[in-house]
Amino acid sequence: MTSIPLATPAPSRVELALGHLLACPVGDHDLDAPRVTLLAGSCHDHRLGRAIEGCHIRAARGLLDWSMHDLAQASGLSLSTIRRLENGVTAPETSRSHGIAVATLRRAGVGFALLNHTVAIYRL
Repeated sequence: MTSIPLATPAPSRVELALGHLLACPVGDHDLDAPRVTLLAGSCHDHRLGRAIEGCHIRAARGLLDWSMHDLAQASGLSLSTIRRLENGVTAPETSRSHGIAVATLRRAGVGFALLNHTVAIYRL
């Protein structure tokens, strides 16, 4: 796990590497320690995957300028499944459809990272 402080006045290495980050909160924030945590590896990917919620899927779609129909077509999921995922009706940790939707967004050029208890969505 790599942590990079964001409190520097110059752009951090994360900002330079990832470009613009779109952050969506997931739970309580620890404002005393603003750090970016980039997660990689199966254990950390699992933690990040559970943190990605419907609002994050919707925001990732927005970065690609995709409609729900576009994501449904690209992923092979139905439009009603995409709608349920984005509305939070389907739990991320138990949904195969959630994993398919997130994998499709990643293949299309969207990245996800954890910043404390916040999911950041960015274009690759």
